[in-house]
Amino acid sequence: MESSEYPPYICTLDEESQKKALKELYEDPKNRQGAIDTFREWIKQQKHMKCPMDNVFLLGFLRAKHFSQLEAREALERFMGNRERFPNWMKGIDTGSEDFLDIIKRGGGLILPKRDRDNRKVFIAIRKIVPDKQSIERMCRFMAAISYNNYLCDEMDQVHGTVSIIDWTGHSMAKELRIPMDLKKNSMVILQKTFPSRLKAIHQYNTGPVMDIIMNIVVPLLTETMKQRVHIHTNLESLYEYVDKDVLPREYLPDDYDGPDAGTIDQVKDLLMAHYQKPEVRERIKYLSSDQFYIHTKEKDTDVPAASFRKLNVD
Repeated sequence: MESSEYPPYICTLDEESQKKALKELYEDPKNRQGAIDTFREWIKQQKHMKCPMDNVFLLGFLRAKHFSQLEAREALERFMGNRERFPNWMKGIDTGSEDFLDIIKRGGGLILPKRDRDNRKVFIAIRKIVPDKQSIERMCRFMAAISYNNYLCDEMDQVHGTVSIIDWTGHSMAKELRIPMDLKKNSMVILQKTFPSRLKAIHQYNTGPVMDIIMNIVVPLLTETMKQRVHIHTNLESLYEYVDKDVLPREYLPDDYDGPDAGTIDQVKDLLMAHYQKPEVRERIKYLSSDQFYIHTKEKDTDVPAASFRKLNVD
């Protein structure tokens, strides 16, 4: 059933990651190509939808749904539907644009160069940067770009997942109230119900008394699974129990620490900007967020039976 339009999948995962994918995601190398081809053939039959069909894109959804064909299909249609629902956030993204790079320059979103002890990518968001509505919209667009890169381009992230650290230093209720409730709700839709993400932990650092009020607003918007992955840290020592010091920027380390680290925040920014300005990264995200892909839900053929199976044995 392999399509001549698409080359066969070539695994880029190391041995440890392949073992993890098999154990946790039911990704059997003997069945993987068959699962990809089956998913792709189903997409071709969906006249109401056009989406990327390369191997890594499709694996993002298959891995997130433990290789259940039915659940992967539902997740893909939900993703495509939210692209239409939130075009200002999810379409026409250029990671080389000034708007995108400005978020990094200001420290609004940083991806650390080293993975954590569980091979997960670590993201830091500094919440003190919450100015006007326009900048909030830009931040949501930035997060969509990061998600495209993490979950639809990076196989390590698809298998191991990611971790977020939210730094509340310098934040206040006045700043939080500038974020309209509809933006909060929609950002939760993007975070939890759009991309085939594997967000394994959210570490809330230096929350302060305002955090209780904020959490009362945010927690009801989280799924039960995500609620269990939220960790509150009043100090860095607590954070170090989950994220090793050598992964973090120097600004998050004790003054007397002389071990390895991620470099300064400015150095992390430079690395991140260089990554997202690479032609291959920039073009990939432009492609994934382009207008050539669509879904017209009202035109979906509801008479087509949906198969539900996890594996397809092909020798």
